[in-house]
Amino acid sequence: MSMAGLRVNLNECHMEAVSNESASIFSEFTCGNPSIDKYFHDDVMTDAKNVCYVFRNQKNGDIIGLAALCCSGINLDDHDLVELIPAVKIDYFAVSEKYQDIDVSNSNNPDDKYYISDAFLCLLIQEIRRIAEAYIGATHIILYSVPDAIHFYERNLFGDFERYMKPEQYHYLDGCKPMYMAL
Repeated sequence: MSMAGLRVNLNECHMEAVSNESASIFSEFTCGNPSIDKYFHDDVMTDAKNVCYVFRNQKNGDIIGLAALCCSGINLDDHDLVELIPAVKIDYFAVSEKYQDIDVSNSNNPDDKYYISDAFLCLLIQEIRRIAEAYIGATHIILYSVPDAIHFYERNLFGDFERYMKPEQYHYLDGCKPMYMAL
């Protein structure tokens, strides 16, 4: 649950990659989803495939959000064409319960609202674009959204996988919706 009246100045927020050695700072973090919280509390320090990012309120030191990225791909299977398109996967994306639903836009129009979670995702997409262009040549971002976050990702221009895009078949993705964005 968000804290009523909590104000956040985006100029006082910062996103950075976090080393495994410093990932222990996540022990107090909670987003309200037990499986995502478990990942950041217990598994992130031993997960060699992901690079973790933290979005912080520099004024008070709070962790606003956490994300884990990894290399991935989109399997295309359109009968005549079978191909793997390089992508960066947002494996985990979470905003602290304290900072969920905090509007940083000061707009009265519900369609123009811009939340702290939108700002964090925007910075993460910029970082993914930088990494993709400089190092790995990925052309897409993919993620598997929990049902409660589908509207959030749609609002931030992620679309559903097309019929010829084959989602990953891992048990931990059961109930999640595959989504993508072209870079």
